[in-house]
Amino acid sequence: MRKAVLSAGYEHAVAVVNGISLHYVRGPSGGTPLLLIPAQMATSETYSDGLPGLAQQFEVYAPACAELAPTRAGISPIWRMLGVNAM
Repeated sequence: MRKAVLSAGYEHAVAVVNGISLHYVRGPSGGTPLLLIPAQMATSETYSDGLPGLAQQFEVYAPACAELAPTRAGISPIWRMLGVNAM
């Protein structure tokens, strides 16, 4: 994570949901909650240039959605958990 993002009060976190690790950036506390949803194959790093400015007004949650993409090994475990067996 970039130094400017850390200086603005953000932190990297991991939530484990049904055995699957979901990485995200959140912070700083206290503002209006704002969920950023990156496009396909993106990560929370996609937003790193804009996060310091958003910190002035929002408590931002920026998940890394790369875990949702199919892999060379087949469908992602998250899609399997949701009952999707093929793409």
